[in-house]
Amino acid sequence: MLLLTAMRTPGLAWLTGIVKGCADACAGIALPYLHAHVFGRTSSGQIYAVNRTLGVVGSGLGPLLFGVARDRQGAFAPSLRGAALLPLAVTLAAVLVRAAPMKRHLAEEGPRAPEARRETEMARLLDAAESNE
Repeated sequence: MLLLTAMRTPGLAWLTGIVKGCADACAGIALPYLHAHVFGRTSSGQIYAVNRTLGVVGSGLGPLLFGVARDRQGAFAPSLRGAALLPLAVTLAAVLVRAAPMKRHLAEEGPRAPEARRETEMARLLDAAESNE
């Protein structure tokens, strides 16, 4: 976002677009995996849907808010610099705040826990069937 305030040439505009596109692509690949891995597969779809919905709302409101700020201030630079402070503050909070402890069952089971439980249950049933013969 700060690159936008210093943009003076078309080359820098292209560079900004490429960097932003690469960052969005990495986030689009990593977020579904992280949601499933951290919160479990049962709720990852709902979390990802809320994430995408908020992204769409932000895509609609962002240009409107920046446009109003430009009309009042006469330029985009002050509002872009101010908006760059929010990700910086969130990054600092993520680094400084201690992580909440994971629920015990999630920490012990891991991402493949439901499949492992089914496999264990099937093995137990097969053993019980073999011992009855």
